[in-house]
Amino acid sequence: MRVGYQYLYQAVYFRSINPKVNQLFDHLNDPSAEFFVPDMFYIECANALWKYVRAKLYTAEQVQADIADLRALRFQVISTKDLMT
Repeated sequence: MRVGYQYLYQAVYFRSINPKVNQLFDHLNDPSAEFFVPDMFYIECANALWKYVRAKLYTAEQVQADIADLRALRFQVISTKDLMT
């Protein structure tokens, strides 16, 4: 199963869940499922969450907890350089 990482990013940035994100979340505990994200994924998510902090909609502590949750997921990071070839 392939679901683009942009859906994960949208879930973080826009705080919205669409059917593709739900489909992905349904497979997070499936040991046979593999999840690949580009190396910029975590930076982009952190940037999106930081915008919420700057807007005073989120605390830095909440961001740290969410980043820890993201890092705990079984994502395999792929170099963006490799994706370009």
